[in-house]
Amino acid sequence: MLNKKKYLVIGGDSKVGIGILTRCRKERKKVMYTTRRRLHPDKDALYLDLSDDPEIWTCPDIFKIAFFCAAITSMEYCRRYVKKSRDINVGNSLDIMKKVAATGTSVLYLSSNQVFGECNYPTENDLISPLNEYGWQKSKVEKNLGLLAGGHAIVRATKIIDKNFNLFVTWIKSLKLGRCINAFTDYYFSPVPMDYVARLLVKIADHHHKSGIWHVSGDRQISYYEAALLIARKINVDTDLVKGVSAGRFIVDYSNNQAPVLQCKRIKAEFGFKPPDVIETIEGAIV
Repeated sequence: MLNKKKYLVIGGDSKVGIGILTRCRKERKKVMYTTRRRLHPDKDALYLDLSDDPEIWTCPDIFKIAFFCAAITSMEYCRRYVKKSRDINVGNSLDIMKKVAATGTSVLYLSSNQVFGECNYPTENDLISPLNEYGWQKSKVEKNLGLLAGGHAIVRATKIIDKNFNLFVTWIKSLKLGRCINAFTDYYFSPVPMDYVARLLVKIADHHHKSGIWHVSGDRQISYYEAALLIARKINVDTDLVKGVSAGRFIVDYSNNQAPVLQCKRIKAEFGFKPPDVIETIEGAIV
């Protein structure tokens, strides 16, 4: 039997995909990735666009694990363009996963805490109950991935951020110019560092027999307003520049977009990973 050693990152142009690639290369692992760029100079890149017909794509029979992190991640886009987002995030994604699994490659699928509704601190074994379209799409893939032969893993994550997190970059730029920013007082998140998530995903891949569901989350939730105040203090600007506003003024059906903090019992029990402190995560993303 072919001794498969290479990893494949499906969605290598995405922020999470880049994070996984960086971690794999840092650990000197053999890794390739897919890109939507038809012309690319990298010998380790494979062309794949999830908006194309999946039938035209062939998965090489050389991979041990495929990290699947390609998706439309905008909840607003999924809400407004249901059919198009379902075609990409559900139908075409599952077709690609079936092709990958048919080569004997295990799939590690990056899911979301949005598969849970109002349930807070859910465990890996709690029933999913999505309240928005994006969460429904993720839950649909989860259920169908579980029907594929082979050992596949699902990693549900809360908000993944790094030093290029667009919201923070925009806030910091405005605050340094002395401009006011708006931040939601009633909209919450539980950020986790990109490098932390990438390290965990590669750890699971290294133990590819460890299939099933995994959770990765910050240790608690924090409002975007609290995060903005923290950033203002960190960069030594007047906190009066941060204006608290209600998310209901800006986000359609925002209450159904609230994302729970996840219990992460399995990563702690099997790998010793503890949920990162959200304050340290936010401070680490400030440039």
